[in-house]
Amino acid sequence: MGDHHMEQVLPQGEAISCQTLPRLGPAHTKRLRKLWSYGRPVHVAQLEGVDFDLQVHGFLETMDSGYNAAAVLTLTKMGLAHLNEARQKLIAAQRPHHELGQRLAAYLRAKGLHTWENVEFSNPHWAQPRSWSVVRPDVFACLTPAQREEFLLTAFSEIAKGTGVAAGADGRWRQVPADCSPLA
Repeated sequence: MGDHHMEQVLPQGEAISCQTLPRLGPAHTKRLRKLWSYGRPVHVAQLEGVDFDLQVHGFLETMDSGYNAAAVLTLTKMGLAHLNEARQKLIAAQRPHHELGQRLAAYLRAKGLHTWENVEFSNPHWAQPRSWSVVRPDVFACLTPAQREEFLLTAFSEIAKGTGVAAGADGRWRQVPADCSPLA
């Protein structure tokens, strides 16, 4: 057996000339993101319809594995550009929501609370042993950092997208105060 080396440079990618290109949806972007996350060409036992659509657009290419019947998928530069465009659109769409979270955190800090934004907590799921749930509030605040849990006074704030309304630790929804703006 000789050394078989797959080139790590992404192929350019080229859309196939068709009268109608398949419409791309969230499933296509999710598939590209999954393939990108591996960081290398991926062996798959069977190609799916979403893979076909991505190949027609020039975002994926199949490569010869040389030693088994599995297809080897690799992201192209066009596929990477598509992922970047989708990511930039998502960031732009989330910007107002994150800015409101920043203003709420600044407002709470001005009221004397310690705040953290977009932190992630993993908690054991009470109904399913060995299962964890993840909570990611927009703003986490406490009056004073404490070493012991019983002394910790906390507040979670989750901002409803596009409304200017936030839920507090008691679960009640309230309008975010109008003076909730960053301090100069």
